[in-house]
Parts: sequence; structure tokens; C-alpha cells
Amino acid sequence: MDLGINFIQINLQHAKASTALLCAQLAKLHTSIALIQEPWVHKSKVCGFSDLKTHKTYYDKTHPKPRAVIVIDKSIKSYPVPDLTNRDTVAICVTINTHNQQTILVCSSYMPIDCPNPPGDIISSAVTYCSGKQLALIIGCDSNAHNTIWGSKDTNPRGHSLLDSLLSNNIEIANKGNNPTFASSRYQSVIDLTLISPNIKTKVKKWSVSEKETLSDHNQIEFFLSDACIATQTFQNPRKIDKAVFEQSLTNKLAESEINFPFNPTPSTPHLIDCIDHTAEQLTKSLKESFDDSCPKSTVRSTTTKRWWNSELYKLRKNVRAALQKAKRSNDSSTPAKWNEYRELRKIYKNQINKAKKESWQTFCSESSSVSTTSKIQKVLCKNNDNSVEWVKKANGLPTTNPKETITALLDTHFEGIYQYNHSTCLNPLILT
Repeated sequence: MDLGINFIQINLQHAKASTALLCAQLAKLHTSIALIQEPWVHKSKVCGFSDLKTHKTYYDKTHPKPRAVIVIDKSIKSYPVPDLTNRDTVAICVTINTHNQQTILVCSSYMPIDCPNPPGDIISSAVTYCSGKQLALIIGCDSNAHNTIWGSKDTNPRGHSLLDSLLSNNIEIANKGNNPTFASSRYQSVIDLTLISPNIKTKVKKWSVSEKETLSDHNQIEFFLSDACIATQTFQNPRKIDKAVFEQSLTNKLAESEINFPFNPTPSTPHLIDCIDHTAEQLTKSLKESFDDSCPKSTVRSTTTKRWWNSELYKLRKNVRAALQKAKRSNDSSTPAKWNEYRELRKIYKNQINKAKKESWQTFCSESSSVSTTSKIQKVLCKNNDNSVEWVKKANGLPTTNPKETITALLDTHFEGIYQYNHSTCLNPLILT
């Protein structure tokens, strides 16, 4: 079990290459959460994260151009909060195993500079939601607000408004130092903020502005949530089942159970419905236990490598990072030349990433001669990640707030009055645990 969660926070400026770099980084991290603003969107969908098999993506799928995304490791228990999710904000509840199980409201928010609403509105809404459920709060946002309190060189009206909201809602700023989170040839500023509630302040550690090249004008923020134990995710592949062991185990369990075969109830059988339900429950239990006995559990690999990453890209990344540092340290006379040199190197780096990804895909397709590799291509082309049901509306019109409520609402709607379902069993799927 891991004792913490790695957080990454960044504005990708809708860039494809920036998304690719972030995915390559997330693929190497275990138990990670990315708070993203202005993602790469194509045909009303957030793109670039489908290759991360160990991560899940949350955003407002009802809007054609969402500007906030959360990408989270599947081993971390999470569910969406539709009441706080819209084009510019996405909110999820994350459950971590501390000394006593704790739930945290995690938000990614883009605060557009042209929005008429004050930038602190999302903070007030999130605090209200947390206070009613006794939750901790973490918000990663691009505030587009300047204030010397969090390291900016000046203070603008948006900065005053946002600070007032933070003070009135008792929210603290996790930012440390005055390293710019936004840097361009025109100016540098601190506009990307990590906001936290006081009850989680001691667990947010190692906050820093990374020097990694992001191919975005925004620098990457990294921090660590300590004392968060995440259970290792396991799964069972039915193709690896030992059929002989399964048959023997099932035969023994059925013999030990109270099921009599053949089972032929008649309308005159006493307590007919209870009899059928009991028999079905015993049979299901025997099948599950036999499956567990005969099919080994495997651990989900939390890290993967990107086929397209190569040594040339590694060298280019170092050169771009060095050029950026020179541009930041340059004096007034040499500033334009240094920034032009950095932009040229970054352009080459971005083009090489796109070229490497294209060539890697072409190589993979051309070498696919076996059934298994061809099957992988078919899965990539046909998969649709939008089919999962994350929440539904209850009979009173309100959205469900956790997986158990979602399942209960579906059962009450489609099987009302037919069967009293045991909710504890329906949350334990057969294949993935």
C-alpha cells in the first residue's frame, strides 16, 4: 500500500504536445491525480488520456468545450459531484484510507478572465458542499488573478475579490515562494493556485513549481498528499481460469450447500419466491467462491512506458529547459534574443514529439501480424470511454452523490417491489476488485 498521492496541476493551453508530455509523466507515477485546466479538446471530447489504462478522466461531458479536467488513478476510490461540475470546474470526491477513512472534495477550476462572476464563486460553492458533509477540500485553479499575497508582482481587482473570498471562507493557499507559474516573453506571474481547507493543511507537502518543460506557458505545479493509504488494485482474468479446479470446487460447494438438483419448484411450493431467491443466492455464492479458488489474482500495473519516447526527445527536452532558464535570467538588452531562441527550440521539440508519436503508431501497425496485436488495434479504434454510468437522477430529481446511491436508484427504478437487493454484494464485481 502506498502512503501518499502525487498531485500534478497544470494549464495545458489546449495543446496536443503538452498533453502528450503530461501523459508520459502520469504513466510513470503511481497513485496520481492531475488537476488540469484548458485541456486538448477535439469534437467535444477531452483527448490524449485514453492510453492511460490505469487512470480515469472526469469532466463536464455535456459541454462541447470543457475547460477543466481531473485525471485520477483508478486505484483511488472516486466519484463525481455533478452539482459542482460545469464547463470551467470539475469536482470529485476522493476516499482515502487514513487512520479513519477520510473523504476529500478535489476540484480543478479555470477562472476565465472575461467571466462576469467573481473568481471566488466556485470556492464558496465548494466550501458550502464540504461543510454539509464534513469533507476536506483541495482546489487546483488557474485564477487569472494577481495578488502580492501569493507571490504576484502586483495586485488587480480580481486578486482583491479572490482574496476576500478566501478569507471569508477560511481557505488557505498552499503556494510557497514566488516562482512564476506563468512565464512568457512578455511577463511572468503567479496565477495558478492550490487552495486547501485547514483540516488537510498538514497533509499537503512538497508543494513546488516544477522546472520541467511543459510546452505550455504555464509551469507545472507538484505536491504530495501524505498519510493516504491506497490499496493495491487487483483483477482476475477469466481466460486464466483452471477449469479442472473450478469444476471440482463447484461440485464440492454445491454438495455442501442446501441446493437440491434438479430444482423444480411448482406454484404450490411453500414460500415459492423465498425458495427461488435462496437457491439463486446459494448458487451465485458457490460460483463466485469457485471462481476465486480457480482463477489467480494479478496486480494492475501502475506504470507504463510510452513507445514514442526516445533519446533524441530526452536531449531536446534538456536543451529547451536550459534555454528557458537563460531567457528568464537574461538582462534587458539580450531578453528578446534569448526568448526567441527558446521559442524556436520549443517549436522543434513540439514537432519532434508529434513526429515520434506518428512514427511509433505506424511502426506498431506495420508490425502487427499476429491475432493478438491485430486485436489490440481493433480495441483502440473501437473503444468508447463515455459508456460508463457515473451518476443518475433520483426520483426527487437530485443527482446521486456516490456509487451506492447510483446502484440503489437504478434498482429502485427498474426492480421496484420485486427484490430486496443486498447492496454490499453489488459493489464487489466479480472480475475487478
